[in-house]
Amino acid sequence: GLTAESAALAIAAEIEEPRLEQAALLYRAQILLEARRPREALDPIAQAAVELSRDGIRVNCYCPHTIRTPMVEGLFAKAPDPEEAMAKHVRTALVRRFGTPREVGNLICFLASREAAYINGVSIPIDGGTLAWRGTVDQLS
Repeated sequence: GLTAESAALAIAAEIEEPRLEQAALLYRAQILLEARRPREALDPIAQAAVELSRDGIRVNCYCPHTIRTPMVEGLFAKAPDPEEAMAKHVRTALVRRFGTPREVGNLICFLASREAAYINGVSIPIDGGTLAWRGTVDQLS
């Protein structure tokens, strides 16, 4: 079955679609990085939810920001000062750290669970509060 551990492992290995037992469809989106106007990027999720609702299928989207995976660490390793580049990036998240694959896995498990049966047609950012504002934590001090 789907567990937080298996979902986290799939994300850490950068596998796009972990196996799901529920009829919920989960779309992995990089809306925070790719969409100029996030509202337009979300419309396909709502449209898919409407179209698939007659078959009892829920459609939800999880939108991770920077999750600490080997790929992300490799990207930062290419910076002239990798530690400073990571520290600068982390300052844009209200929780002051990178997300973990386990945290994304927990969200996926919740969205695929019976507890989330009434959640449909939404995109949920998992970004440490980055989307909630456009600043750095230095401004909060």
